Amino acid sequence: MHEQAPTETIEDYANRVWLSLPRIAYGDLPKSLQQTVREVYTTEKLLPFLLEMNNVESAEELAQITGLGANLDKAIGKAVRSAKYTIEQWDIQAPEYRINSTDSHPLLAKDGAPFPVLYAVQFLDAFHEVTSDTQPKGKQQPPAQQDIKELSRLPVVKMPTSPLTFLFARVLNAGPAGPKPSKVNRHERIEILFNSDQNATQYTRKNKGQEYTVTVYDPENTLKGGGKALGKLFFYMLQCWEAAGYGREFTFPLQSLVDLEMYQSIDAARRAVKTFMGRQALIQLSQMITTGRGKERKKTNTGGVVFYNYSTANNDVTISVNDKMPMTLLANFFTMFPMFAYGLSTNAFWIVHYIMYLARQNGASLEANKGRFTISLESVRQYLELPAPDEVKNYKYNEKIREPIEAAIEEIEEAMRTGKHDFMFTITPHCADDSSINAWLAGELEIQLPPEQAARYVEIYQKEEAAYQQRERERRKAEEAARAKAAKKGETGK
Repeated sequence: MHEQAPTETIEDYANRVWLSLPRIAYGDLPKSLQQTVREVYTTEKLLPFLLEMNNVESAEELAQITGLGANLDKAIGKAVRSAKYTIEQWDIQAPEYRINSTDSHPLLAKDGAPFPVLYAVQFLDAFHEVTSDTQPKGKQQPPAQQDIKELSRLPVVKMPTSPLTFLFARVLNAGPAGPKPSKVNRHERIEILFNSDQNATQYTRKNKGQEYTVTVYDPENTLKGGGKALGKLFFYMLQCWEAAGYGREFTFPLQSLVDLEMYQSIDAARRAVKTFMGRQALIQLSQMITTGRGKERKKTNTGGVVFYNYSTANNDVTISVNDKMPMTLLANFFTMFPMFAYGLSTNAFWIVHYIMYLARQNGASLEANKGRFTISLESVRQYLELPAPDEVKNYKYNEKIREPIEAAIEEIEEAMRTGKHDFMFTITPHCADDSSINAWLAGELEIQLPPEQAARYVEIYQKEEAAYQQRERERRKAEEAARAKAAKKGETGK
């Protein structure tokens, strides 16, 4: 039996018990439990969860982005049959289940206590594999390992990104001190909670009901002196994971880190990977998902440590990915990333990362301004977690704020000017050289993307905008029909 340790919180105890439960393939379940799975995990019940995790609003949109079309129902059924399950014993005679309706879970409608409840713990992974299998043959990727070995030689590579990875970048840039609590915009804020019992800090980004959390254990040592540098390896491994089709393992050569000029030798790269894996094991990335309404409202936390194990053989590194980590948590959308940035200093790397992150979200500006958009210098300061003017002592604004940003921009421009890069963009500052620090931070950076890259983002924007307008037309049509129905009912009642 599992027992809670004296120093263990109830949340950690529950998580430890959960992780210890075996994962059973659908085909290995008894026939009776296979029948239960088919009754519980229906398309009707799974669809809201899939819409939430894929950030879409309709089954039609989900079918479109996955390429399933009319085969969406079949794909969900196939994922249910190929997922893995764990079983918990629920005591349905417990007070909380006598108070609430037994309809809260289909299995609780039966008599008897305790009763086994099945959870599809790897359903998202199974669904992703099914959608990958259904892509047209002409669009399939080459073998994963071949893709990964080529990444360091390509000028531009797809970069998975999400609100959670954006928050993680802020945490890494801030180092042990962490980003300060802040209001990002009128919808969004960052909250911080320090747990002294566990020596852990939680950074939570809340936006319109969505909650993304980065938890750092022993932050003083985990992020000491290398928080920003850790980000380079993390995001490169994300790119490798994407190239491997989001499998549970992927392998990349240490030589690729040397080719990208992250490190000067294979030995240095090997030591860096070892340090990275040790530190990131103390960092958890998660999302709080809210489902249901009223009494049926339920919050579920998903995620954890991303990369939980590694091995090195013949100068190749094999990374194991946490099987509880949904791909969509880290790859909510994609941008394109110029690989020369890995060879830059950390501040310069993060500015390129920020530019590419925002480029994906500025489709309207790119379309209207022929590949141009702007970024405020204040937002760059915040992203790099440089001090605010009122935090700088002895009026050293140039040294602490302005010079690090200007030096990073000059480094990026020099790398593009002297290197052999197919991906070139320009950065044009718009600010007064002799202005005060607050006036300087009120200035902007104008970004001009290469035509081909800008066209990709504009195409994505146009598709998303068309889908949004279609949803709005459907919503207005439904509202008009409801008003007409209500008016007709009122006339009939006179």
